[in-house]
Amino acid sequence: MGYHALGRADSRIEISAALKRAPGPDICVHRITAISADETTRHENLPVTTPARTLLDLAQVLDTRELERALSVAERQGLLDRDAMMLLLARHPRRRGTPALRALLGDAHAPALTRSEAEARFLALLRKARLRLPETNVILNGYEVDCLWRSERLIAEIDGFAFHSSKDAFERDRRRDAVLTGAGFRVIRLTWRQLTHDSHALLVAVAQALHWFDRYRFFATCERVLRPGGMLAAWTYQDIIFEDDLAEVAEKVRDDIDPYWPPERADVDMGYGDYVWPFEALPTPRLWLTADWNLPTLLGYFGSLSATGSYRAATGEDPVYAHTPALAEVWGDPQRVRTMRWRLILHLRRKPL
Repeated sequence: MGYHALGRADSRIEISAALKRAPGPDICVHRITAISADETTRHENLPVTTPARTLLDLAQVLDTRELERALSVAERQGLLDRDAMMLLLARHPRRRGTPALRALLGDAHAPALTRSEAEARFLALLRKARLRLPETNVILNGYEVDCLWRSERLIAEIDGFAFHSSKDAFERDRRRDAVLTGAGFRVIRLTWRQLTHDSHALLVAVAQALHWFDRYRFFATCERVLRPGGMLAAWTYQDIIFEDDLAEVAEKVRDDIDPYWPPERADVDMGYGDYVWPFEALPTPRLWLTADWNLPTLLGYFGSLSATGSYRAATGEDPVYAHTPALAEVWGDPQRVRTMRWRLILHLRRKPL
């Protein structure tokens, strides 16, 4: 089997034969009762197992990572014939390595990524996005973790191939994740599909926050991480629109607190309308937020606004308390429910294909 360079990197000679014991200390015997003719070939007139049969034999003795590597090496060297491999597994359904190989070969489009290759691809994506790189291959609570951001207590585990679809591996991963989560870490798992097909974002969404960002850096990041045709969605909501008898007294509350909004509030009032966006605009519908509130809920909302907090800090007085009697007089029964409405402004931008 060493002829195909698929197994462990050691100096042993491995043979498949009907022998009861090895003919020498450096020879490893895989005992078989019979082998079909189409599972063997010849190299320099020496009978050897085919790559497919070699992988089946290896699946009985290699651990998950080693078998993962063997498949990826076979793929890169052009030795892996998936159809031949699946026929061989159908012929040997009860062989110990068959379930593991079936799990690995379950997706005909799975790329051949070893663990180190998958990690390298992940780190390259982080560099492209200009994100801080993690510590790699760190021992933590008795487990080796692939990527660790220690101060954020964040772990990223890279699943290079598809083996984790097997039940045993799935349960092992869950036990491992539970231990690390219990130690206060957040564990995320990245699959080969995410690293190869979904490595760029399809959607970047920002809700009621874009006015706080360094927009030029943020838009540049969107340029880097969005795939062609990817979408940027940003939305904000403005003040409650009062169209009933509350309008006059509510406006007096606003008049008091308006000077205490941070400068970024002007962007919200403009609906982000003066921003220089990086991509073409897509049409958006006219949207509204609605909520059914009683008077205490409305007072709590006014009290939660940052401008209200700044007013209190600057003057030592509470503007909501000052206007509560007038609001209550207009509202009537404090438990009466009224519908509040906010204009929701949505911007959709699409990166060119």
